[in-house]
Amino acid sequence: MDFKYIFSVPLTKQMTRTEKFVQRSCLMFYCLGGATFLLSPQIVGIVFTLDLVGHSDGYLRLLGLAVIEIGFIFIISARSYCRGSRYATILTSVVDRLVWANFISLMLVEKGLLPFRLSLFWMVPNSIFALAIVVIWSQETKDASVSKFLQEVTLDIKRFEMAKTEGLVATVFVLGVVQFCFWSLLVIRPDFAAIIFQLDKFSGFSQGFLASYFFVRSAHGLHYMIAASNGNLRVVSAFVCSRILLNVPTFFCLLIFDQIEKNLFIALLSLELLISTILLTIIMRAKPFKADYKIE
Repeated sequence: MDFKYIFSVPLTKQMTRTEKFVQRSCLMFYCLGGATFLLSPQIVGIVFTLDLVGHSDGYLRLLGLAVIEIGFIFIISARSYCRGSRYATILTSVVDRLVWANFISLMLVEKGLLPFRLSLFWMVPNSIFALAIVVIWSQETKDASVSKFLQEVTLDIKRFEMAKTEGLVATVFVLGVVQFCFWSLLVIRPDFAAIIFQLDKFSGFSQGFLASYFFVRSAHGLHYMIAASNGNLRVVSAFVCSRILLNVPTFFCLLIFDQIEKNLFIALLSLELLISTILLTIIMRAKPFKADYKIE
């Protein structure tokens, strides 16, 4: 994989203020915030006065890993060229943050699975950044309106702009749908995860931390669908790289240091390898195309 290609180095387009804001805010909030959860969940426990019992540490690390990934997805989407709507991923993330993410957070708090303080820590800045995106986008978009916003979000999914790559579009889109539905089910019913993966008994807020990880994974599935729909091959390539180079080694480390259960490790590793193999196979077989763009 060519990392310069994935991260659009050098840039293949002139970034707008909206895209620059997304790049900076995601690097600061998602990537650095996720790294804190991944590398030192004890800091999270101290700041929010939480007793990290059972596998809470490991589940928080998984959550941090998934948050880092989604941050890089947004950054790559903001920097890269796509055949469809320029703002599809960015504006879809706004809806995801303001509606779906806040709903899930409040649901987990209401069920007693997450501490309100920790949920508020993510909900408030996440919502502020989302609203800031809307403000900046509306300022630099001609005839900005609610209907235009919704059009940007839904247009690519309706028309499948990436059809020229044949099997790639359908495969990535279907993988996105399956992941979104599967992980969303486990978010709503995290007790199913204990049954499916044969997990140890939950203690403290560990069930909520694991459900939060599943939620971010469901967001990954959503952005698989968006990447397929608007033809962003750089994001598709990033999906493979993050799974092989980031997720797999991290899962092994968490298992070795007894941070997660063996059954959960096997399940997550199997999914990573299966999806990575499918994506690599389809990417290698897809017909290459020449970029039809210029730096504006």
